Amino acid sequence: MKKNRYLSILTFCLFAFAILFSSTVGLTAVEMSITGMVFADDWDDEDNVTAVVIETAEGEFYNVSEDAKGKELYKLVDKNVKVTGTVIEDIDGEKVITVMAYEVME
Repeated sequence: MKKNRYLSILTFCLFAFAILFSSTVGLTAVEMSITGMVFADDWDDEDNVTAVVIETAEGEFYNVSEDAKGKELYKLVDKNVKVTGTVIEDIDGEKVITVMAYEVME
């Protein structure tokens, strides 16, 4: 469990690094909207969600950044959402979305 937490923190740090230095490392953030289901990806010792991912209908996974707006999705586990934000692909090829806006889909 702690390994996943450290991995989430590392992913967030890599994302921040990529945004700051995207022109020098070749990573670019792309604004887009995705629709999919929110799944918990990590929990603390009291079983509170500490990280989430979104899986699209096409089977793509997007790690959600752990900023204030991203943390709002922690309450939407097992819900379908439409998220608009900036997406980067980290060094491991995983996609990370920084949430700008979202809506729960019926």
